[in-house]
Parts: sequence; structure tokens; C-alpha cells
Amino acid sequence: MRRDHGGTLSRTTAGQAAEGAGSAFAATSAAADLNVNRAADAAAPSDPLYASQWHLKNTKAGQYDLDVGAAWKPAEGVGYTGKGTRVFVVDTGIDYNHSDLAPNYDTGHDRDFVTGKDDAFGAASEAHGTAVAGLIGAAQNGKGAVGVAFDAEIVGYRTSPTISDTWLKEIASAIDGAASSGGDVINISQAISNDPNSQFATGYAAARFDA
Repeated sequence: MRRDHGGTLSRTTAGQAAEGAGSAFAATSAAADLNVNRAADAAAPSDPLYASQWHLKNTKAGQYDLDVGAAWKPAEGVGYTGKGTRVFVVDTGIDYNHSDLAPNYDTGHDRDFVTGKDDAFGAASEAHGTAVAGLIGAAQNGKGAVGVAFDAEIVGYRTSPTISDTWLKEIASAIDGAASSGGDVINISQAISNDPNSQFATGYAAARFDA
């Protein structure tokens, strides 16, 4: 099933996500030798922005990266590209018409927890969900950028763009829905509270969520 919203909206593209939000994927330890396992480069993605995705492959000595090519195409054994994995992206709306997301996006199971509809496209002003979905699962298709798990299935669950008690209820419902729908991975990328009256600022009060 594919929904048509009259063309791709002008949101943060998967490629821009790679350049602007790549710090989310900074490795926790330095690559011991950036020349090790680079044999995988022979099968490196042809996506034009891959060379700029420093979080996946950093050619600067002593800098951080995921050295993900070794996982995609290891010297021995079967590589891992996310194939067979269903990732639920709980975030703002996702532009699933984007050429980097459409091949891996499942429109049959996405949901908008703000409106209650089965469509996580959201508003044109919402860019974060598209960026996150691209970092995770942008397709290896010779266009734009490539996701760290470029063969993974992406399902979008839209929630409110700002943290509040309403958002917390949406998140709880989204996590329950993803777990009940066979989610292998549930990704929630969220910053600190921007609502001083939310439980993040005042402490948890069960009565506020039992109404």
C-alpha cells in the first residue's frame, strides 16, 4: 500500500541526516587501525553521499567511526545489513516517499499516535523523524545516503514533536504497539524536556496518567 501526498515534501533528507546528525552514531571507541578491514570497500555502497558519512567510515586517522563495512562484508562469515529486521522509529512524521526510504518503508503498519490514523507521514515542518529513519535504514540504492542497516524494514510511529504528558502517553502506546507488532528494534531519539510541567520536570505522578 502506498499513499500519495502529491510529491516528496521538502524535509531533511537522509543525506542531510548523515552530514548533520551523524554525531548520533559516533563510535564508543577509536578504530585501532583505519586501514584494517578496508577490503570491504570493494563492495562499498555506490550511494553518492556515502563518502561524507563519517559516522560509518572515517578516513581521518585517530578519529571515530563505526567501521561498519566490516559488519556489512566481513572477512569471514555472513555479513549483516539489517535484512529480516523490523525497526520501529518512534519519532515525528516520516517522509516515506523519499527515494532513500521508500524501498524499505512499511506503510501497512505505520501509525500516527497524535491523530490516531494509520499514516505516520505527519506535517511538512517535521524533519527529525525522516532524518532518524534515514540514519537507520536509508536504502543502498545508488541514491543519496545509506543507512547503517540499509536492508532493514522501517515502520514509522509518529508522536508529538515536543515532550509533554501527552507525548509520554503516546510514547507508551507506541512502545506497546511496536512490541505487539513484532518489532525487533524500537528507536526513540529524544532530547531533554521542553515542557516544565511534564513529569520530567516535576516528578512522576500516577494520577496524571490514570485519567
